[in-house]
Amino acid sequence: MDKPLIYIKEAISLAAENVRNGGDPFSAVIVKNYEIIARAGNTVTLTNDPTALFPVA
Repeated sequence: MDKPLIYIKEAISLAAENVRNGGDPFSAVIVKNYEIIARAGNTVTLTNDPTALFPVA
């Protein structure tokens, strides 16, 4: 499978998981040298915190 497609599918999967948990369908995947170095979902709705857009761990 094409590498960029893998990253896009991971972002979609995170967004879908976020929706299942009651959040919004937004996520981010950060890639460096073809390796995912961070991933996160938007938690604004879940936490009622407008600053919690994409907490990256």
